[in-house]
Amino acid sequence: MEGGQTSAAAKMKLFDEYFGIGPFDPGKRIRKSAKATESLARGIRISTLHHLPEAAALVRDTLGVQRDFQPIGRFRLTP
Repeated sequence: MEGGQTSAAAKMKLFDEYFGIGPFDPGKRIRKSAKATESLARGIRISTLHHLPEAAALVRDTLGVQRDFQPIGRFRLTP
């Protein structure tokens, strides 16, 4: 589905179906499981840019990806 005929809601639903997981919710815990790993290997949709650091950390931790650098502080996005 592409183009002007597809609503934003329909596109978000397509992403969620492809990823196999709903949008990232910082208040919701995702248990490590084979299904979660498989879904997060495809990606996860975020609703707001401010959730990007936490969502990326969730994907990294679930997939067992090692950091390529040590953080020097908490990463935040500020408007």
